[in-house]
Amino acid sequence: MSIVIIGNSAAGIGCIEAIRAEDKDVPITLISDEKYHTYSRPGITYLLGGKIDEQKMLYRPLDFYEKQHITTRFSTKIVKVDPKKKVCITEDGEEISYGKLLVATGGTPFVPPIKGKEKKNVFSFTKWSDAEELVELVKTKKCAVVVGAGMIGTKTVEGLSFVGCDVTVVELGKNVLGLALDDTASSMVEARMKEKNIK
Repeated sequence: MSIVIIGNSAAGIGCIEAIRAEDKDVPITLISDEKYHTYSRPGITYLLGGKIDEQKMLYRPLDFYEKQHITTRFSTKIVKVDPKKKVCITEDGEEISYGKLLVATGGTPFVPPIKGKEKKNVFSFTKWSDAEELVELVKTKKCAVVVGAGMIGTKTVEGLSFVGCDVTVVELGKNVLGLALDDTASSMVEARMKEKNIK
C-alpha cells in the first residue's frame, strides 16, 4: 500500500508524523502546488514585515522529508481524483497512483465579488508567494487597503504597518475580529490600530 498526501501544511505534516509513529516503511508521497518546504502560514505576516527571514519560516527542519522517507512533489497541482482507478491527476495530465489518499489542502480565502479584483496589485494573503509579491510591491507602494478585519486581514495589516505602509481597513461587520472577539476586546484591538495610525 502507498499513501499520497495532498497538502504540505500543518495537517499534512501532522499526518506524516502520525503515520511514521506507527509505520516506518509505508511509501508516502507528499504533493503540494507550492514550491516551498513546509512553513508556518502565520509567519507570512512577519516575513512581509521584515521581522523574520526565510529560514525562520520553516515549520520543520530542512531534512524533515528525507528523515521521514517522504517522496515530495512540489509545484504539482492536482486537479482531479479518480477513486475507482485510485489515481490523482495533475494539471499536466500525469496520473499518480495511491493506496490511501489524504486531502489536506486547507481552506481557500473568500474573495468578495468586487469589480476589479482581477487587476494588478490586488492580492489575497494566505501563502508565502503572496508575501513575496507584497514584499516587492511595498518597496515602492506605501499605501494599502485591506478588505476584511478577520484574523487574516488584521495580520496583514500588522505586516504592512511594520514596513511603514499607510493602511486603511474596510470591514463589512461592525467589529475588528468580530468572529473571535466580543465588543470590548474588539474595541481594544481597534484602539491599538488607531494608535498605529491605521484607519
